[in-house]
Amino acid sequence: MKKLFLVLTILFLILFIMVGCAQKDLRLIKDFYPSTIDTPKEVNVVPSFPNSMEKGAVENVLSIKLDIKNNSRETITIDPSKIYLMVGTEMHATLPAQSVLSSAGVSEHSLKKETLRPGDSTEGIIYFPKTSVSKIKEENVFNLNVDLKEGKKIVVVFQK
Repeated sequence: MKKLFLVLTILFLILFIMVGCAQKDLRLIKDFYPSTIDTPKEVNVVPSFPNSMEKGAVENVLSIKLDIKNNSRETITIDPSKIYLMVGTEMHATLPAQSVLSSAGVSEHSLKKETLRPGDSTEGIIYFPKTSVSKIKEENVFNLNVDLKEGKKIVVVFQK
């Protein structure tokens, strides 16, 4: 009886691990990397593409995570509604987090409007329509423009 219980426990653990490892990758573009990042002096930005719902990705939506650290002496404002994705001459606005809220956990991961004083940092995910992906794949390059107000902005150029 103990052997049967042990075998069943091992089989359950193997099945649990296999299901956990077989998680669907939700990245719509996987092979694009930031080639240049232009920011105001001493503002650091690390962009990435989350690959699972637990990390804030949403199925059929282009999800981009931004980690922003203000190491400057000036206050900056991050506003997701002032972030645009440029592909060629096309500009795409972010999707409001509320429009993708039907996916679990989106609100906790989404980038919020925030004022960053010197030394402050924030992170969050911005969402763009899936329709921008085909143009991105066609052009092999796109820009992410973040308006920080008062004439300052962050530009991240992604290339394949």
